[in-house]
Amino acid sequence: MASITIQVDEDIKTAFEGATSETQKQLIVEVEFGHVQKYDTVRGFGFVSRTFRAANRRLGNNVWFHITNIKRDYPNLAKELDAGSLEMNFWYEVDNSDREKVSKIWLEPQDIPKQQRDSLVAYIEQLWCNHDRALPEWLDSITIVVVGQVRKDELKQLYDDQIRKRNEVKKQEQIQIQSRRKQAMQSNNQTQSSPDRVQGHLNNIKNNAIPSDRDRQCNALAHQAKR
Repeated sequence: MASITIQVDEDIKTAFEGATSETQKQLIVEVEFGHVQKYDTVRGFGFVSRTFRAANRRLGNNVWFHITNIKRDYPNLAKELDAGSLEMNFWYEVDNSDREKVSKIWLEPQDIPKQQRDSLVAYIEQLWCNHDRALPEWLDSITIVVVGQVRKDELKQLYDDQIRKRNEVKKQEQIQIQSRRKQAMQSNNQTQSSPDRVQGHLNNIKNNAIPSDRDRQCNALAHQAKR
């Protein structure tokens, strides 16, 4: 979600409940990018897709918009919509105060007000720093449009470096785990073989023991009986 309060996503519920009405309005305003999915030329409203997060499920991941604001700010775009063309996309502000609806639109990210654009940039760069999840398919193209190819390449390099370092750490951890397991198995084998070595030593002592007088007498009698 490209919210202007992106740094407080975890505490947004608490902040919202204790905020003034003006602050609440800011907390629930988002910046999105989408493609026009439907437009009713008679009634003058339609639906645009989301990119950054899921919309109201009842609307099928789309946000409601009306032609009024588009006619005021982008009359040529409004004419294309009224002519039945849906081959268009734009940036827009989502107003959640009543229901999810488009309150403002911009054709270029450079047209987005600075505060909201800065939050959008922070959100996009934050995604590149999240190494625990796969990167969204749209991230490359959106990053290039918002911050440019050079910055996108820098973010990609930083992401790749962090992934490589993380993999190296995991590899070393696996090596250490395998080494400890090997040492444990060797120690266990040595412990298990000790009684066998003791018994074998006792058997050798028994076999090599000096015969007693009684044993010598028994052996002598047995030898005479054979004769």
